[in-house]
Amino acid sequence: MDNYTFDENGIPTLVDDLTDSCPNTPQNYGDSRQYSQRKASTTTEPDRQIQSFTSREDITDIFDIKGEGFDFKLSYSTQTLTWAPMNPGRSRSRSAKKSFKSLFRSNSSSSIAVNKNSLNFRDILGVKIRRRKRGGQKDGEGFCLGFGILTYEFKTPNVMKDRMIHLEHPSEEVCEKWVTKISEILETFDERPRSVKLFLQPFAGEKDGLSMFRQKILPLFRTADCNVDMTEIQHNEQVKQDLIHINLLDFDCLVCMGGDGTVNKVVNGLLNQSNKDYGIEMKRTVNPVPATIALGIIPTGKTNHIAQSIMGTDEPVTAVLHVLFGNRTKVDVCSIYHEEKFQRWAFNSQYGFAGNVLTFMKRYSALGMKCVEAAFLKALTKSKLRTYECDIEYIPGGETVAPVFCTRCVTYCKVCSAESNNVHNDLVEELDPMAQSGSTSSLIDLGNTSNPWKTLKGDFLNVGLFTISGVCDFAPQGLSKYTHLNDGCMDLAVVKNVDRKDFIRFLRRHGNSKNQFDFPFVETFRVKEVRFRPRFPSSWNYKDHDFNEIDYEMSKVNRNQINNRSKSMQVITDLDSEDRSSVTSMSWGGNGRRAESAMTLQALSIDSDMEESDPHESDGRSNYNMQSQSNLTGPQYRMTFYDKERQKRNKHQRKKDEKRKDREERKMRSVWSVDNEICSDLELDFKVHHGLLIVCGSGLNPSTPAQDVKFGCLPGL
Repeated sequence: MDNYTFDENGIPTLVDDLTDSCPNTPQNYGDSRQYSQRKASTTTEPDRQIQSFTSREDITDIFDIKGEGFDFKLSYSTQTLTWAPMNPGRSRSRSAKKSFKSLFRSNSSSSIAVNKNSLNFRDILGVKIRRRKRGGQKDGEGFCLGFGILTYEFKTPNVMKDRMIHLEHPSEEVCEKWVTKISEILETFDERPRSVKLFLQPFAGEKDGLSMFRQKILPLFRTADCNVDMTEIQHNEQVKQDLIHINLLDFDCLVCMGGDGTVNKVVNGLLNQSNKDYGIEMKRTVNPVPATIALGIIPTGKTNHIAQSIMGTDEPVTAVLHVLFGNRTKVDVCSIYHEEKFQRWAFNSQYGFAGNVLTFMKRYSALGMKCVEAAFLKALTKSKLRTYECDIEYIPGGETVAPVFCTRCVTYCKVCSAESNNVHNDLVEELDPMAQSGSTSSLIDLGNTSNPWKTLKGDFLNVGLFTISGVCDFAPQGLSKYTHLNDGCMDLAVVKNVDRKDFIRFLRRHGNSKNQFDFPFVETFRVKEVRFRPRFPSSWNYKDHDFNEIDYEMSKVNRNQINNRSKSMQVITDLDSEDRSSVTSMSWGGNGRRAESAMTLQALSIDSDMEESDPHESDGRSNYNMQSQSNLTGPQYRMTFYDKERQKRNKHQRKKDEKRKDREERKMRSVWSVDNEICSDLELDFKVHHGLLIVCGSGLNPSTPAQDVKFGCLPGL
């Protein structure tokens, strides 16, 4: 419970347990407005509207807080709400403090803002009149107790907490006057949303999303006078179907409440619908349009690496406050293509070890939140930890410095600000190979200086593409801690074939302040486009039961026929004239496959003759073809016991070979983990798009302290 006390000057302040236990108290962060509002320093249209209020007279009244009187003043000139105690010199004992009681029944949320005696207009979220109702009374009826002002304060550098200031006054006329004046000021902030479309995934994480929405999220939206149109997600295609029929211009913000999978679905639906409205069909050569409205993320899933990378925390209330305050930041988004066809949008994608972990997470989903640790332990076993042969082509980014030597992306990031201020283009600069981290033995130049593509070939334990840093419980500093949100590039990180012990060292370094890419077996590149192709061995120790030599030769003939039709027709004629008798004799040998191939060869030669003949003679030719096929049919005979046993043995051997083939192929391929969702397509192309999405958040606070890993299984390895 919050403690509301008075200092020596009689000013009410909040005494929180975190003030003594946490060294990074809100007072150490400076003015909270500088963190929450990224555009506060610029003169915007709402600021000019507020300046128009300066001609109005200030209003003052006396309100009670826990039984003590305070002079409150609403100043239009300074754009602040200030207060001072009525009797600043009066001494109070500890017992006297306990005797003061508030008219409000709920005293636990009564507090004051970060500043001790003032509150800026931009730090106010909403204001409501508080009443005491009896049974049967409607909204707007009941005894007036005063009004409440909703504001916030910082609990940690990235976590914000909502605070309610309860001002007691028995006069409803006075309370209505103050509520009206403050509401007029809040309406001038155009960056704050007034109508929100929210998609809720009730089964994400601990499966308590619906109760959390009713108890915590919805009251905040109502206090801030923000209308919420909530839709529960029932199936995977619901978000896509709903966004087709929704007019996005009717809402100020699109909010999703769930895990990374829910965020990915909403992002795909939003960007697809935005491009569809402009008549743009996504292709590799087409530049997409940015999203029409901002996206808010309320994290309630297991990993929440998208929300934590943008806001620095996965606390749902903090995410709601970012949405209500209108904090916006641009984020790069990656488009994924399969066989030159657009597939989806994504932030982070990994192949290899991360894909195996996600596969085992789906298998152990019955364990709840413990499935992540169980999946890691399973993927790290000697039988499951393996390398994968890959061919990776990439276009280097405009920055020649490797990600290992860059700085982290924080609030007011200079790299992102420079990229957003400059005109972004897709021109590719030459990459300096000496600036790459680790060993560059696998870097291959294609030989053509005009070709911007570079190639990586080898066996890799994990391949990662990061558009955002990927902050999560497993990696408090980020899966790629030096990735920027809005620089127009993504980081490519590959882990070469190493011992299991060294790979575990690489995983454990994600949980401390050291750089996880500072290993000789890890290479990092800043890229704009990537082509990924898995590589399989050229020789295969497997008996193909469906292989037929005649069919193989016929397929070669057909391929040659496409390139040179006249030449292929001559080859077919020669085969027909020279091998007709031998093929016919093989058809009587009891081998049905050879007889069928011979019939195919005969029919193909006859069809070639028919193409050169008169079309009016087609009926006679077809009758001749049917007679020829009937002549090539072998005699029917009853199978012996030996033939039946041989057929049974062949069938059993074929099943064993098929199982062996599937088992060996599974060892040579993994799956893609695209924003913690499984993608079975392996041959993928990636292209990053600069500042394509606007997300509610302000980035990581520069004073964010280094945290140890919260993952339970890795420290014991």
